Amino acid sequence: MVKTIDYYMDEKFVKKDYLIIKNSLDSRRLCKVTLDEKLLKLVLLLPNEMREIKMDSNLKPRIRVIDITDGSE
Repeated sequence: MVKTIDYYMDEKFVKKDYLIIKNSLDSRRLCKVTLDEKLLKLVLLLPNEMREIKMDSNLKPRIRVIDITDGSE
């Protein structure tokens, strides 16, 4: 089974940008959102859940979402 967490920037409403994080798996995932290797936020995603985090689109190339869930589930 492929384990991936998808994320992308999306423009919603007027001049407000969001980071969209989607868990396509059937298990909970703990992810960290980083900006230039510095932790911004920890996000717990339930199975098949999608989260929106308000974020400036200028930061897009510097944002990373990393799945840090322990593999011993």
